[in-house]
Amino acid sequence: IAALVIAACVLAYVRFGGQAGQDASQQQPQTQQQAPAASSKENEKPETKADDDAAKASAEAEALAREQSTPSEEQIFQTLSSEYSALDGYSNRIVSCVDDFNSWYIARDMNKRQASQATAEKVKSDLEAAKAEIENLKVSNGSPYAADAANLIELYDCQIGRITSLTDAWAVSVQYEVPSEHQDEILAALSANYVGGNNPYLERYDELYPSSKPVLK
Repeated sequence: IAALVIAACVLAYVRFGGQAGQDASQQQPQTQQQAPAASSKENEKPETKADDDAAKASAEAEALAREQSTPSEEQIFQTLSSEYSALDGYSNRIVSCVDDFNSWYIARDMNKRQASQATAEKVKSDLEAAKAEIENLKVSNGSPYAADAANLIELYDCQIGRITSLTDAWAVSVQYEVPSEHQDEILAALSANYVGGNNPYLERYDELYPSSKPVLK
């Protein structure tokens, strides 16, 4: 009987003590391993929220910047009107450059020729900057000033074409100490884009200019 009691106690220990102890020892490390994972997720939540907030703030800032950089229809009209009014002044400057060219393109005085070339190049640079200002308005097709903007861009292209004939010819002239010996070459550069002896840029400009003045809509 004593032996049976001892055996039962041992069995009870094994089933309810020793086995439970082993299960606990095996489960405890798992619990300890899982705890940091839960903590990591908790730590990620504020970072994720911060990232979302930063992305949202950035998107709002970009939208605001676009809104502020988009001109109103009134601003578009004012800019187009100003650039149209400036065209006459550019025409006068081009005529002055033509006079300089006729006076100096075969002159022996290199300083005169280089100065005239620089003047023509400055007119071209100013025309390109004015055209870029119109293009930077990014007038949409749905704008009441879309046609006005397109006409002005074409008018500035015409003016640029006119002055480019002169700058191209000057580029040839200043290559030579005695330009009179290369007169045909210089004039060929001047008239490279002519059609039937006429400057197509000037013809198109004269045709388009009178009907292109922007009107407030």
